[in-house]
Amino acid sequence: MEGYARRVLARVARHARDLPTKLFSIDIVTPSDLVAHNPNAVAGDPYGGSAELDQNLFWRPLPAAARHTTQIPNLWHIGASTHPGAGFGGGSGHLVAPQLTRMTRLPRRR
Repeated sequence: MEGYARRVLARVARHARDLPTKLFSIDIVTPSDLVAHNPNAVAGDPYGGSAELDQNLFWRPLPAAARHTTQIPNLWHIGASTHPGAGFGGGSGHLVAPQLTRMTRLPRRR
């Protein structure tokens, strides 16, 4: 694994020539390492498992939680296990934000 990591870094360094001087250490995390530390990392997937059609949009994480709602008033479910799915882009929070701003009427600043 270390050889693979060094090849990747060497390729990146072609575009960022000072990269090797900025590295203090390399920490390699394998899919097996992810599963050992996070039971939600199905088959090493750091984003919470399956992204198949039945785990997207209305069905993710379950049909009762459509539009990021929960059974608890004013508690929203966002994150990689909700639509639009895996990743760190903040998509689910972006989808909930308009609902929150419609609920909250803050005084305008002048």
